[in-house]
Amino acid sequence: MEKYIDLDKNLFTPLKAEDKKFEQVVRPSVGYWSEAWTRLKSNKVALISLIVVILAIVLAIVIPLISPYGYEETNLANTNIKPNSQFLFGTDALGRDLLVRVMYGARYSLIIGIAAAIINLVIGVLYGGIAGFFGGKIDNIMMRIVDVLYSIPTIIYVILLMAFFTNKSGGSGVTNIIIALSISYWVGMARID
Repeated sequence: MEKYIDLDKNLFTPLKAEDKKFEQVVRPSVGYWSEAWTRLKSNKVALISLIVVILAIVLAIVIPLISPYGYEETNLANTNIKPNSQFLFGTDALGRDLLVRVMYGARYSLIIGIAAAIINLVIGVLYGGIAGFFGGKIDNIMMRIVDVLYSIPTIIYVILLMAFFTNKSGGSGVTNIIIALSISYWVGMARID
C-alpha cells in the first residue's frame, strides 16, 4: 500500500539574495585546457601513460639521428651480440643494431597510427554527420550499412584489403596499410551518437 505525503507549500519558499542562508559560489573561470590539465594531473596513471607515450615518440625520432649505426648497416664481426653498453638491444645475425631498427619500426608505427586515426575521424564524422543531418530513412539506411560492416570481423577485411592492394601495387607499403586501416576502422567513429 502506497502512502502519499501531503506537503505544505510554505516549506518550499525561494531564497532571496539578502537572506543569510543564500551563499554565492565564487570560483574563478578556468579555460578548457586548464581544466583538462588539472584533471590529468590528478590522475596518476594517465600522467605516467602520457609521459611514456611522449618518451616513446621522442626516442623514435632522436635515436636513429644520433646513433652511430644505420638501419641497414651490417657488420658481420658484430653478429648476435647480446645487449651491452655498445649495443643496448644487441645485434641480429647480420650485425645490425637492434635498437636503431626498433626505433625505425616505432617511427613507422606512429606514422601509420596517426594517419589512420585522422582519416578514420574524417570519414566517420562525415558519414555519421550526413546520416544525422538528413535523419529518417536516409539515416536508417546508412546506419544499417554500418551495422553490416560492423558485424564483419575487422581483421578479415583488413587482410582482404591488404591482399587486394598487394596484388594491385606489387607490394605492401605504409600507404597501403594506412588505406586498409582507414577503410576498415571508420565504422566505429560513424556509430558514435
